[in-house]
Amino acid sequence: MKNSKAAPKLERKIVEKNRRDYMKLLLSNLDSLLPNYSPNTKKMIALPERLDEAVKYIKELKMKVEKMEKKECLSGSEGTSQQTTREHNN
Repeated sequence: MKNSKAAPKLERKIVEKNRRDYMKLLLSNLDSLLPNYSPNTKKMIALPERLDEAVKYIKELKMKVEKMEKKECLSGSEGTSQQTTREHNN
């Protein structure tokens, strides 16, 4: 009877270990995408700080993309108006 109870307990331990290993892999992948990535220093930084760093970096990238899109949109509309002006002058 002990074996029947031990099997699910052992299975839960294995599932939990696999989950933790998978989370470590995902976190390692996330760390590698951040600037100034160094495997040695990242392990010294606590998980909440590492996640906070990733969130800040993603927000920073988002702002840069929006700024570039806005700049591109403005320069695109200028190019169109300049081309239209040239066509009218010719």
